Amino acid sequence: MTLLTENSDISYAGLTGQDTFAYNFRVDLKTDMNITLDAVAVVQGDFTMTGLGSPSGGNVILNTALIADAVVILFRDVPKTQEVDYQPFDAFPSETHEGALDKLTMLVQQAFSIVSRALTFPIGDTTNTELPNIATRSNRFLGFDAVGDIAVLTGVNDPNAVQKPAGAVTAGNVIGFDAGKDAIDTGILASDLTRYAWPGIGSIVRYLEIGDSGNYFSMISGPTGTAPSIAQSGNDNIGINLEDIIFSNGTIIRQNNNIVGALIYRAGGDYNVADGVDSLAFFDTAVYDSHNFFDFATNQNRLVIPVGILQIKLHALVTWNAPPSAGEYEIQLFKNGSKVFSGGTFNISQSRVQYLSTPLLSVVSNDYFEINLIQNTGSLKNILSGSELNWFFLEVF
Repeated sequence: MTLLTENSDISYAGLTGQDTFAYNFRVDLKTDMNITLDAVAVVQGDFTMTGLGSPSGGNVILNTALIADAVVILFRDVPKTQEVDYQPFDAFPSETHEGALDKLTMLVQQAFSIVSRALTFPIGDTTNTELPNIATRSNRFLGFDAVGDIAVLTGVNDPNAVQKPAGAVTAGNVIGFDAGKDAIDTGILASDLTRYAWPGIGSIVRYLEIGDSGNYFSMISGPTGTAPSIAQSGNDNIGINLEDIIFSNGTIIRQNNNIVGALIYRAGGDYNVADGVDSLAFFDTAVYDSHNFFDFATNQNRLVIPVGILQIKLHALVTWNAPPSAGEYEIQLFKNGSKVFSGGTFNISQSRVQYLSTPLLSVVSNDYFEINLIQNTGSLKNILSGSELNWFFLEVF
């Protein structure tokens, strides 16, 4: 007998309804074949095989086809035993001897399959690879010391990384920084943080800096209840998450996973769109508006970008009073009064419900966006009002 392949396993991205999987390595006994579906073992009674003893392999057939896509792994696992027993002066049977050699080779292939998935060190590396005992390594990081030997660490050896406070910490408290920029438990509950103030503890000053000496973001707080001093050095746009508060260029743009953006709609009745005339969509009600994007008193057509917002997406939905008997409806997104801009979008159809959505857009303060309506049906048409029929949505990223 011979072994024609070096591998002892094969994997598949199994598809729903599939029940047959080929293997290309020799398996002498069905009990030597192991199968897993998404890492769950398949018992011997749940499959059959063809090709036992064949150097080129065969097929595994599941009794029940896959009911969902799954990772299927077939691997040979022969017992780690040696059962050939030669007797003095007996014949030397070649098949028996080859079978023993083949099993040894199979065991080598199995061992190599395990070793090939292990972390290894280069040839000639004299690194100490012995792991510390359980008591030493419990609740620690596995890393390397100054000479490259395996070591257990309580933190990360990076002078620019935030370290765990040296003292005791309380769950739910905010981690801050003392005058020496060491991490401390501030004693402040994260739930007590307000949107525009960073409470302090007595006269402790806390810093948070990110970046190098040329480009960094600093947040410094003073006595309890005072507003933070926020400064940025350099020209980079820097964002950082502090207990679900996200800053960008010193502006708070998200807090505690609240939606940041605006959703507005028309509640004050239907309005007309004349044939062949550009008409801007009207809105009068805000479901939410985190940064005063919509100013009803000034302009009922547009959403305006405030200072500190850098990236957004826009979505809109318009419902006409009836499908056109002739011609088409069109809705267009305008930026600063023009439909021509990078990421601009429009929708032309004969459907009475029209929707549009943009990719991620880069914006600056005072950019404004509007929905333009146009129709060529030959008669006056109406846009229906209502929160589910006519809305304009801006989300901040």
